Amino acid sequence: MDKKRKSISDSAFMNNSKIVSVEFGSQCVHVGNNAFENCISLKKINDDNEIESIGEKAFARTKLSYASFSRLNNLNPGVFERCSDLTYVNIPNNIEILNNTFAGCSNLTHIDIPQCSSIIGTSAFKECTNLEIVNNSTVLSFEIYQYAFCGCFKLNSIHFNECTGIGDKAFKDCRSLNELNLNKCQYIGESAFAGCTNISQVMISVCSTIKSNAFINCTNLSNIYINNPSNIFCELKNKYVFCIQETSSVYSINSNITFYFRADSFEKYRENPMWKYYIDDMTITNQDDQIICTKNPIE
Repeated sequence: MDKKRKSISDSAFMNNSKIVSVEFGSQCVHVGNNAFENCISLKKINDDNEIESIGEKAFARTKLSYASFSRLNNLNPGVFERCSDLTYVNIPNNIEILNNTFAGCSNLTHIDIPQCSSIIGTSAFKECTNLEIVNNSTVLSFEIYQYAFCGCFKLNSIHFNECTGIGDKAFKDCRSLNELNLNKCQYIGESAFAGCTNISQVMISVCSTIKSNAFINCTNLSNIYINNPSNIFCELKNKYVFCIQETSSVYSINSNITFYFRADSFEKYRENPMWKYYIDDMTITNQDDQIICTKNPIE
């Protein structure tokens, strides 16, 4: 490294309870692993910093309420884990959000990810209980890994337009999510949206796998559009994907749901044992090259 380019070494100030603020000079480009972890009085770092990379858990369990890194190109796992006072973070384009980066940031309400690069890691935003908006208007394809937003009860706005896959329990109990446009999503993980009681509509076009219990207990779910072409069959990994769980062993089909299939692929679904669990108990109508399956009313 150029002698003029400096870094904060690993664990340099870890557990130092007296540090209140940090001013990174113009030559400081790297903050090492655990550098400020558990600095329980640290509330402020300068916005005009030149930081390019931040090590694992570098600011975990501090009192930071705001952070901005305009030159950042590398953000490692757990950097802001359990920063309970953090409300807003500004990060630049093409950053990967890795494992536990913001996990437990219970006051984080808004985050801008202008161009998310490739992935949103395991538990990246887990239990960010006040997170409402993820601004990720990206043109890059990305995946959302397991538990990434699990327990984000207030999350109501996130753009899935370029999302290619969603991991297990990624959005479990995100009770404020509404419509899901998953038209580029190729797989949906186990219990991915379980307990998302506000979701009303799901749209998929290239999804080949929906794993067990993916939409279980989505009590407001009413419209599911399976727009897959005939050469991409959407497989259900168990028959409880769209069910309501009454007790530990009793499940019932969500009576609100209407399924919409392409007419040219419907017979494959009608013959499949997992899909038959839903379709066989429904009224089937053909309308404008679309097959509509509606739950029969209870007599």
